[in-house]
Amino acid sequence: MMSRSLRIAVADDESDMRDYLEKLLPRLGFQVVAVAENGRDLIELCQSIKPDLVISDLRMPEMDGDDAIRILTQQAAIPFIAMSAFSKPESFGEGLAPGSWVYLHKPVKREALLQAIRTLFPDVEFSSGPSPQTKLPKATEVEFEGNGPSNSSLTLLIVDDDDEFRDDLLSYFTNKGHRVVACGDGESAIKASEEMEFDVAIIDLMMPKVSGMDLLHAWKQSQRDCDVIVLTGQGTIELAVEAMKWGASDFLTKPVRLGDLESAVKRIAASAELKKENQQLRVALKQQRPHSPIIGQSQAIQEVFRLIERLAPSDRPVLIQGESGTGKELVARAIHEASLLKNRPLVVINCAALPETLLESELFGHEKGAFTGAFQAKPGLFEIADGGTLFIDEIGELAGSLQAKLLRVLEDGMLRRIGSVKERRTHVRLIAATNRDMVEEVRKGHFREDLYYRISVLTLQVPPLRERIEDIPLLVRHFTGPEWTLADDVLPFLSRYTWPGNVRQLANAIERAKILADDETIRLENFPPELLRVSRRLDNDPHGATSSHNAIPLSPAMDLASITHGNALDLEELTRLHVLDAYERCQHNKSRTARILGINRRSLYRLLEKYGL
Repeated sequence: MMSRSLRIAVADDESDMRDYLEKLLPRLGFQVVAVAENGRDLIELCQSIKPDLVISDLRMPEMDGDDAIRILTQQAAIPFIAMSAFSKPESFGEGLAPGSWVYLHKPVKREALLQAIRTLFPDVEFSSGPSPQTKLPKATEVEFEGNGPSNSSLTLLIVDDDDEFRDDLLSYFTNKGHRVVACGDGESAIKASEEMEFDVAIIDLMMPKVSGMDLLHAWKQSQRDCDVIVLTGQGTIELAVEAMKWGASDFLTKPVRLGDLESAVKRIAASAELKKENQQLRVALKQQRPHSPIIGQSQAIQEVFRLIERLAPSDRPVLIQGESGTGKELVARAIHEASLLKNRPLVVINCAALPETLLESELFGHEKGAFTGAFQAKPGLFEIADGGTLFIDEIGELAGSLQAKLLRVLEDGMLRRIGSVKERRTHVRLIAATNRDMVEEVRKGHFREDLYYRISVLTLQVPPLRERIEDIPLLVRHFTGPEWTLADDVLPFLSRYTWPGNVRQLANAIERAKILADDETIRLENFPPELLRVSRRLDNDPHGATSSHNAIPLSPAMDLASITHGNALDLEELTRLHVLDAYERCQHNKSRTARILGINRRSLYRLLEKYGL
């Protein structure tokens, strides 16, 4: 018995079928030497290449496969396999040598194709490729390899008890770049759906034990959000209506063309993507704030602009660091707006604003009944932001247990909702911000070292307002607006103040002054008392007036000279004294102290702990 690899020419006007055969035949041990999309091209290729076998569709443009086959068999005795989705023509085969051809009805199954080749070449031993009896396991997962799935790749579930048809679908959709899980029965399909999230499921309606309709019932009761295409060889209007009632998105009758099935999958996936985008838009609209530009012309803020321009095009995580009130969220929004994801959602969450249990639900979502009050399933912000940007503010406040879950998502894009064992895939660009010294937090064991390295691939430091004093006049003009004027002594005074609460404190001070002003002129007395105390000290201390770092709002009873004994203090000690003075004047009332300092309560707590107050 002769052993060799057959050289096969393929012709079909459907690109899907050509691609399918061109990829399937080599896997079975055969060599595809020519591919044509009409009969005329097939003749020309065969005259020069001389294949061992021709596999051709009968109905094609320009010249039918029937005519092409007759011409080829007259020129040379080339065996052929004819295919058609229509009934075989009554006259087909007349005048052709017996045993030189086989007719197959589309869709062509792998086993039928192998049997046809063996019929035409009984003396050839096929030396490679799987045997016709090779079966895939009950549940088989195949992920497309190569350059990786494209943005349009999907995660598909195929459920069919017909081994040959299931294997054909597995091969076809895998070669199209999709991630595919194939199950031979309903029980393994239910288990697979509990462990993974699928974009589309293709299920056979008639299966033993757990039928396709049973699957639909189970998925609807468990609120699975997978779109389903139902296939059946016994299609009726009543069955279609029942399947749609239980959540099926489409209903197709076997035999089905693979191209038609792929079109249905793409259409349903596009509809699901539109629903997701609508959901993302609703969340983004809820979080939308009036657009506020980053104001400044100083060298420090120009460096921030330069880094935004350099970091934005990348999809790597960005860590923004800076004191409270410096405008870290504005920088995050600027990075998103300048990125390739600017047309996708920007979803924002502040870790300091939520308790740990609620924060976990907001980030990762939860299933119905996962905890008291979880009356329905809810997607987390990672799912909402899929394909876009997630901005996590105050990430230094994240609890240790949530740090581990966040690291998992950043490493492989997989997450689990609270109360679920199902893995869900998501892809987001992460931007994080913090006012903490993260290196110190890692050293103290408060923040995971591996997570820090993951989120700090790209870093950006936002300067405090005291390091960009020359931007204060621009900021003041921005916050006041064109209809307001300033007294002559206001701008010089504001430029000398150290602004421990940074731009946020300046904005609040301006807002207060506008409210308290008698007319449309803002005067020094319209500003908060702690700023006025600085004004009095500056009036009495001409040396202090020349240094913005000495312009701290100490109480009149606090004699800086007596404390320092004439020695210079560094900025850290001045900040401690400033916090201590405010804390004492507010009689240890933390809310009032935080408000006077222009910082939030969490920041004040950290300062009090740091200084042992």
